[in-house]
Amino acid sequence: LIKSKDDERDQLIKKQGWKQRKSKTGKFYWVNKTESQWNIDVDYNPWLEFYSYKHDKQFWYNHKTKESVWINPNL
Repeated sequence: LIKSKDDERDQLIKKQGWKQRKSKTGKFYWVNKTESQWNIDVDYNPWLEFYSYKHDKQFWYNHKTKESVWINPNL
């Protein structure tokens, strides 16, 4: 699920005209016709819903900030 959210974010960035490149150090960055950036913020929902069998309830995980919460942040 986390990989699919990363792919969703990457597709939104590519639709804006950015292409992903790999640096000599192995890190990925984004380039367009006039500039390059390491990180690009796009508007998408980074929250994923999971179920905790230990606590017997749902929780939400933000794959961007690595934060977990018990209350749905999308409400």
